[in-house]
Amino acid sequence: FTRNNPVFAPVVDKKHLTHKESSKATLHLAFSIEGTGMTYEAGDACGVIPKNDLNLVAEVLQCARFNGNEQVTCGKPETTTLHDALTHHRQITRLNRKILTDYAKLGHCTKLLDLLAPEHKAQLESYVYDRGLIDLLLEFPGVIEDPSDLVAMLPKLTPRLYSISSSPAAHAGEVHTTVAVVRFHAHNRERGGVCSTLFADRASVSDRLPIYIQSNKSFRLPTDSCAPIIMIGPGTGIAPFR
Repeated sequence: FTRNNPVFAPVVDKKHLTHKESSKATLHLAFSIEGTGMTYEAGDACGVIPKNDLNLVAEVLQCARFNGNEQVTCGKPETTTLHDALTHHRQITRLNRKILTDYAKLGHCTKLLDLLAPEHKAQLESYVYDRGLIDLLLEFPGVIEDPSDLVAMLPKLTPRLYSISSSPAAHAGEVHTTVAVVRFHAHNRERGGVCSTLFADRASVSDRLPIYIQSNKSFRLPTDSCAPIIMIGPGTGIAPFR
């Protein structure tokens, strides 16, 4: 199984590891891979093919004045609907220099063109840091007339990798992940990580999500179980230690 050919694994366990009043939300998730033939070793990662929040997709379509049924291509010979492209294939929650450049040229947006000047690098980084496509559409409306232009300027929606926090010896037929839910408030909007909020808000036990194993050959535990180990994992959380 790969990112292009994932297995749709059912969620068999989902629970919060942090207190409901904590400022940080961390989830324990378990996927069943029983009968799939999928295997992993300690140190590997679980790749998840995410999809964007349908409410955000609907808002983007409304602001861009499209109905979502328009036919577009996403780098493949066959066409799909704009709604499908924005849901499954394109990143819409983050901005980058290319998006701003394409958008500014299409709409002759003086403010954006000025922001893209080399001497305004710091201001550009600040602008794109916590904004998404919806912010461009609201601040500079009426720019996108062809849905193909919108799809072309957006980067691919890439898989998310999470350290596997289970042992194949202790949890046969399952893959566990420990996920910090990303949420923040910026520019009068509640925002969040594409995949972590999918887990937290839009996925339930028994739902099937597309996953695969990303091998990590640069990290393997010693074959001698008595060998001493020093583990240093800044920022990785508890997954590798578990």
